[in-house]
Amino acid sequence: MPVHIPLPSLEALTDPAELSRLLERPVTTVTAVPVDDAQTSTEARFQRLTLDDGSAPGLFVKIVDPAQDWVAYVTADDRRRAVALWSEGLFERMPSEADAAVLACAEWEDGYAVLMPDLGAQLPVSGAVLAPAGFDALLEAMAAMHAAFWGDASLDDPHLGLCAPEAFLSHTSPGRAARHRKQHDSWIFGVVEEGWDALPTFMDAGLVAELRALNDDPAPILRALEACPRTLVHSDIRPANFAIGQSNGAHSVAFIDWGRPLAGAASLDLGYLLGWTVFERPYPVDEVIANYEDALQRRLPTRLDAAWWERVRDVGILGGLLNTICFHALGARGEDEAAATEASTLGWWQPRMRRALSYL
Repeated sequence: MPVHIPLPSLEALTDPAELSRLLERPVTTVTAVPVDDAQTSTEARFQRLTLDDGSAPGLFVKIVDPAQDWVAYVTADDRRRAVALWSEGLFERMPSEADAAVLACAEWEDGYAVLMPDLGAQLPVSGAVLAPAGFDALLEAMAAMHAAFWGDASLDDPHLGLCAPEAFLSHTSPGRAARHRKQHDSWIFGVVEEGWDALPTFMDAGLVAELRALNDDPAPILRALEACPRTLVHSDIRPANFAIGQSNGAHSVAFIDWGRPLAGAASLDLGYLLGWTVFERPYPVDEVIANYEDALQRRLPTRLDAAWWERVRDVGILGGLLNTICFHALGARGEDEAAATEASTLGWWQPRMRRALSYL
């Protein structure tokens, strides 16, 4: 039985009486303002809610039409995963280190709406280096989530409608983007194709061909990860989708935008995070990996076999990176310092990717 039932409409979700119940404090008036500057790569719509005189923290609403949203389209989100995880109570099982930041959900025309705290002030500034302590808290939160759902059979519940790992691993596939562009008018598909076409400028052409084929058909990655216990993978942990707060010296972390969660290897999240924090991470990649591994191992009941974990880790990181490198190729085409960083990062990853390919 569902733990929560979505409200029947956006109006019901933002009604002062309903918000009073959710927040456990009186709310008299609600002012909704469309948000045009949200950090998003999808076709979702957003509203910022100001409560009463605005002195108390506000709220944020994400509105998704699966027929228009490109992520929902390419990952076949016919069960509205964000709503299902909230409805089935999985978000309430998140560890204390990691908040799912979903207060309630509602029906909206042919889609859905998600109500969350307004965490805009806690989102990283794009391109700005994060404080080490805050980034450490992020890795701890990610590891805590993975450990909490490690080998959890409840993730097999079809009512959750979790994203198929294959759909995640291929969602920026150039071949699939070309096909999707014939059925869906999102701008992202042209960008994906353009990025993959630019990659041989910055990486070995033979390696790019291997990666391109793997992105089109990720079956070898899936086979290599079969023996890994599955856990809850957010699959979109990047600066636009995590918030780091601080109060009295302690950090809090929230993961937002649950549009394509999946049951899979924890290292997929690690690879995706590494791919999207070229400018934001405060210390080298190897240190990020080591700190995450330490945080995960401290929370698991048994030690991970080192040789086994190295393979699972490297293949999962490769899977996460596959979905980011086309965007880095586009960023590397300029002549400024940021472009040079993107280009050098792509070069740095080449031997790591070859090592991961050797495990397939």
